[in-house]
Amino acid sequence: MFCLSFFATSDGLDFNDWKIENDIYLYYWILTFKPIINYNKTYEKFIFLNEKWTSLDKYKEKIEENKKYIYYS
Repeated sequence: MFCLSFFATSDGLDFNDWKIENDIYLYYWILTFKPIINYNKTYEKFIFLNEKWTSLDKYKEKIEENKKYIYYS
């Protein structure tokens, strides 16, 4: 996974340790990430790990919309 703001590997997809108190920006970034390659269901793992400490379950439609940006070869 990559982003112009930061970089994460498939071993570091849980962003809970990165957040600061009342961190609305990290929450927003997680919700609006547009995956472009989804090797071994990395995006699904990313969402699963981060919905434990966020309220992403309220945004299932947004997450499904984000999946339309994925390139499958």
